[in-house]
Amino acid sequence: MHSNGKLFKKLAFTLLLTITFIGTNAQLAESEKFKRREKSTNNAILINPSYNAQFPFGNMKQRFGFNSNVGMLIGLRTTYNWLVGIEGNYLFGRQVKETNMLSSILTEDLQLISNEGKLITPKISEEGFSIKIVGEKLFNVIPKLKGSGLYLQAGVGFIQHHILIQAPTRLVPQLDKTYRKGYDRMSYGALLSLGTGFKFLERKKLLSFNIGCQADFGFTQNRRAWNFDEGRKDNTKRLDIFVGVKVGWIIPIMINKDNVDLY
Repeated sequence: MHSNGKLFKKLAFTLLLTITFIGTNAQLAESEKFKRREKSTNNAILINPSYNAQFPFGNMKQRFGFNSNVGMLIGLRTTYNWLVGIEGNYLFGRQVKETNMLSSILTEDLQLISNEGKLITPKISEEGFSIKIVGEKLFNVIPKLKGSGLYLQAGVGFIQHHILIQAPTRLVPQLDKTYRKGYDRMSYGALLSLGTGFKFLERKKLLSFNIGCQADFGFTQNRRAWNFDEGRKDNTKRLDIFVGVKVGWIIPIMINKDNVDLY
């Protein structure tokens, strides 16, 4: 009888150890699962339309004034708040300082004479676009909002801009699509972009946004074969700088498996 009691105690002790071991392993597994989930919830596709109010510097300041820039960034936010994506932008403005390229075909009143003998005033503006690969690191400053904070961004790509000359080509054949190329100063080249600011992502997603400053450096050159007004090809290499304030609306699409939004 005494030996049976000892056996029972041994069995009970062994059972208790087994239950404790299983429970501990289960807690560790759940903890690891939560850590993995916590990391995976940072993974998201970000759709980020934006507006950038830009001011020119460098060679660009001699030719143009203030311009607007609208764009779209599509990026993948990875673990630890890294982001990689591609961004396209369209720039436009009305402040063109280089207006003398049409002087040889304008009247004293800065008008064109149409083939019907009428006077037509050409419209001149700035137009261009850029495309770039973007990398970004976000530094969390609000513990409860893991996907929000200060960001540093860099990008490399391509930029092109020109003077947009608008006139009815049917009435003004001297500015048809072929001849216009001799006046529009189309330039393009490599682009380096640097930016910083604050990004906010919230649970309801509709109020997510970013705001910051951005500087774009375009290493450009006039790519037209001939400038008609100057009677030569322009081979000048330029540094076109745009500095602006950028605001954007962010649409995050979470791609974690458990579909939990932990910002």
